[in-house]
This record gives sequence, structure tokens and C-alpha cells, in this order.
Amino acid sequence: MTGHLLIFAEPEQKMKQHSFELVNPIPLPLSQLAPVPELFTRHSPIHGQPHVSRVIIHTFILTKALGLEDYALKAWAAAYIHDLGRVDDGVSPEHGLYAVGKVQDNPELKTLFEGCGVKEKDWTEIFFAVTHHCLEEVPLDHPCRTLTALLKDADGLDRVRLGGLDPSFLRFPLSVSLIPYAWRLFRNTRDLAKPGQDYFEILWPVARQLLQKET
Repeated sequence: MTGHLLIFAEPEQKMKQHSFELVNPIPLPLSQLAPVPELFTRHSPIHGQPHVSRVIIHTFILTKALGLEDYALKAWAAAYIHDLGRVDDGVSPEHGLYAVGKVQDNPELKTLFEGCGVKEKDWTEIFFAVTHHCLEEVPLDHPCRTLTALLKDADGLDRVRLGGLDPSFLRFPLSVSLIPYAWRLFRNTRDLAKPGQDYFEILWPVARQLLQKET
């Protein structure tokens, strides 16, 4: 996302009344749901495996809460890919395109996603969302708008790791309701474990427990 950061004034408030759930819609073991550090172009404490893992958590919650379960597989693929190509931690409008290139150059990655049900026709939408998650807004009537908005909001929720989040950056009202959870998820898991093969599997039960406490 692009724009000016504002501090979210009440990170400790309870989420607005809504029944949020965190379930795994992907036919893979938890340890394979997030990219391992070796897949990233650059190892980063800001945009690396822990960040992408939290974005995947937010993606699963949002697709379920918004009734967009049909998007869950594509949204997971987009979240998994979105920061793989970053070469630095600064403003980088091109890093989504770099991430797409990483997948196109890695047949094993495409095989992973296609083994979970991603079809050839889905790649156009997934690659569009990844390319545009760090660019300006997509028109409301664009055919890839929903998936791109899901990725932008899931990614945007983890801006709390940078010290603040302007709720107006988010597109879905339910995303705004998840800001307190995003704060707690980051604060309670930033020192949970070192990045590695089992990181997401370690993160998962903590993320579910924190969500249950919120709702």
C-alpha cells in the first residue's frame, strides 16, 4: 500500500461485534502455507516470512468473514507471493512485479499452488493482484478488484508492525474491525519463533487463540 502513516489511536479496543473465524481452506499442512525464508530475494525483518505469515492469517479471516470463500485459494496464493521479490524495505512500486517474476521462474512454486487447485486461468487475476498491491487503487468495476482489495487489506492490516495504521487505507469495513486483532497478533508473535520451515505451524495456534479472545 502507498500513503501516509497515521497512528491508530485505540489499538487495545475490542473488535466491533462480529463472528470472526480462522480456518485453513488450503489442502496443505500448516508448515507449507507460508514461504520459507529461502524463497525471498532478500531476507528482511520487515517484509519477510513473519510478515507474510500474518498477511496469510488476515487473508483467511477476511475471506471467511466477507463470504468470499471462493476467493480463498487465489487470495492465499497472492498473499504467499506478494513480497517474495522485494530487494529492499523502502517504497518499491515494482516489488509486486518482481514477485510475479519469482513465480514465473520457479516451476516448483507454480506446482505447489496448482496442486492445491489453482487453475491456469486463475494466474491472470493472482498476478494482477500481486503486481498492483503496491500500486494505486484499482477501479471498482475492474474484474480483478475484489482479489486485489483482499490482498491490499490483508497486507495493510500488518502495517501495525511499522507503528501505525490509517484505517482509511482499508477498503472493507470488516477490515477496520480487525485492526485491534492485527495489533495483538503482531505484538504477541513478533518474538514467537525464528523464521524457518515450521514458523507458520507455530504461529497458527497462537493466532487462533488471540482471535477467540477478541470475539
